Amino acid sequence: MAVVKLLTVEHLADKPLKIAIILLLALIGHIVFRQIVATLCRRAARGDGTRQKARLQTLSGVGKSAVAIVVWTWAGMTILSTVGINVAPLIASAGVAGVALGFGAQSLVKDFLTGIFMLIEDQYGVGDTVTIGDVTGEVEAVTLRLTTIRDIDGTRWYIRNGQVTEVGNATQEIVNARVDVPVGLSNTVEDALAAIGHAATLAANDEELKHLVAGEPVVDGVTQVETDHMVIRVHVPTHPGQQWKMKREMLARIIPALKDAQVATAYPHGVGIPHPQN
Repeated sequence: MAVVKLLTVEHLADKPLKIAIILLLALIGHIVFRQIVATLCRRAARGDGTRQKARLQTLSGVGKSAVAIVVWTWAGMTILSTVGINVAPLIASAGVAGVALGFGAQSLVKDFLTGIFMLIEDQYGVGDTVTIGDVTGEVEAVTLRLTTIRDIDGTRWYIRNGQVTEVGNATQEIVNARVDVPVGLSNTVEDALAAIGHAATLAANDEELKHLVAGEPVVDGVTQVETDHMVIRVHVPTHPGQQWKMKREMLARIIPALKDAQVATAYPHGVGIPHPQN
């Protein structure tokens, strides 16, 4: 009896030490893996400024949460096993509960999974101008569940990530500032092309606009012919997000250039208004 009692006391005294070692290992693992996740996210994140910070913060949060769940779940199960509790029924119950939760919150799970893949693939980020469905605007925030967009009228849109099936991003890599200019059919094509091309070149070489431009202007030529006018297209490669400003500047120069070259636009005197008689 004395031997059995001694073994029992020693066995019970040994358990707190094992539990302390498990907790210490879990704490160390938690800290180490959090640092690894943070480092990997910094290396994987692209872009700069607010966009990079927002994406990095979200990715780091996801990774650190996953690390915490895995590490402390392992620690809890190991401690329960150490004190003599059979963890197999708990694991089975957790599996059943997980399946039930998955069926009950399918849309929420879909939102989170879609948000994770959006961030990993860097489909868009804070500051990008995107089109999602019928909404076009600037991305203000991206979380695992929601994407927040501010449109041109100032309306803020909250879009669940699970509802995003296709995205158009107008601010990734090199984009084009495209201008379609309608001119009257009475003009010669060569004169119109020369005037529009000259105006686009002046805009691209302007000292205040050169930092927006990523390439030389290209006059694509006549892209459309109607019964009363033709459309001439010109485009300039620009840096992401600068195409709209460059388009406005090109239009501001093309209109007076057409007047100087005596190239008439469509309906120069207004719709239905005849040419003034001399």
